[in-house]
Amino acid sequence: MLIRKQPRFTDVSGWSLKAIDTLSSKLILSGVNETTFEPKRAITRAEFATIISKALGLVETSGSLNYTDVVTGAWYSDAVAAVAELGFMNGYPDTTYRPTQKITREEAMVIVARVLHHLDSKKVLSDSEMDRVLGEYSDQAQISIWSRNDIASSVQEGIIMGINGKLAVKDQITREQVAAMIVRLLEHAEIL
Repeated sequence: MLIRKQPRFTDVSGWSLKAIDTLSSKLILSGVNETTFEPKRAITRAEFATIISKALGLVETSGSLNYTDVVTGAWYSDAVAAVAELGFMNGYPDTTYRPTQKITREEAMVIVARVLHHLDSKKVLSDSEMDRVLGEYSDQAQISIWSRNDIASSVQEGIIMGINGKLAVKDQITREQVAAMIVRLLEHAEIL
């Protein structure tokens, strides 16, 4: 039997309510306490790694932590090891992971695309397909070269949605945006 918990967040309403309720009832997301979720708060790399790990059921890992700023036994260390082992979320060249650093929408979109590719397809879009998909967004010029294909794939699959005609890739991603993105990813992969 799947464990379920009915959340009672008093600060959640509107477009993100269903996604937050869905993930928190499955213990994938949690509030900052029993009644507060903080949907507009930016999310950290440690939180995002934990959400990805819980959403995919990544409980066992053979990977070791090679990051100088992640202590074994920290609340997020197993999740960091699991997502790093699968290549979903990596550290930085200076051997740090930066677990308390806020994550941008661009970084989150790339991580979600990596999960999508792992679960579903390894389709690489042509330059013209990328241009067509991303051309719908007025801020497409802000998308980094390294993330264009991943973001275009996620948009094309319906995992990523824009905000008022923009992808807002340089903005920090909020907890409610992550909830919606993860629900769409899990639905696409037929996990939810």
